[in-house]
Amino acid sequence: MTERQKQSAKHRRSRTGTASIWPRGAPIIRRCVWPVLFLLVAFKSSFRSLYWRTRLGYFGSHARIGRFVVLHEAGKISLGSRSMLNEFVHIWGGGGVEIGTDTLIAAHVVITSVTHDVNGLSENRLYRDTIIRQPVLIGSNVWVGSNAVILPGVTIGDGSVIAAGAVVTRDVAPRTLVAGVPARFVRTLGASRTLPSDTCSCR
Repeated sequence: MTERQKQSAKHRRSRTGTASIWPRGAPIIRRCVWPVLFLLVAFKSSFRSLYWRTRLGYFGSHARIGRFVVLHEAGKISLGSRSMLNEFVHIWGGGGVEIGTDTLIAAHVVITSVTHDVNGLSENRLYRDTIIRQPVLIGSNVWVGSNAVILPGVTIGDGSVIAAGAVVTRDVAPRTLVAGVPARFVRTLGASRTLPSDTCSCR
């Protein structure tokens, strides 16, 4: 190393406290790398939406699916326009799951359309051989709170709210708040804004 190179390295260490991690030509590398990283971060949700659009039976416009969402048999799941599945939502779609428009599904919610027959023992069958599939229908402008569980065969009407941690075992009427384990009627909710024309079905 020449004397000039030694002085240059000493100058870099005095400014940063250590030798530079960037090789010669670092400004060029920074100019190339950072824009790419920015684009990946900015458009990662778009990439995720594109992926799920190819997997789900129906994926409405401006619908969103958060990170770490697990969807079994995704081809039997429909997600309406502007609806959102937040992080760690888990859906078993084997019996069919339809979610309307403008619906919010909070983090860690479980929705299952597949279950087992509790009477299987009386018929000398293993539970794993007693699969029952029943559709789950969730209306439009519904808010499902964190850690709620929605069981097979349930229909939730438009404008309803499912409280956090509730276990929904039966149908919920439109514009109704339910809470508890199992979920029970709390009160009827006030009139909401006029729902869009595509409310009745997300297809």
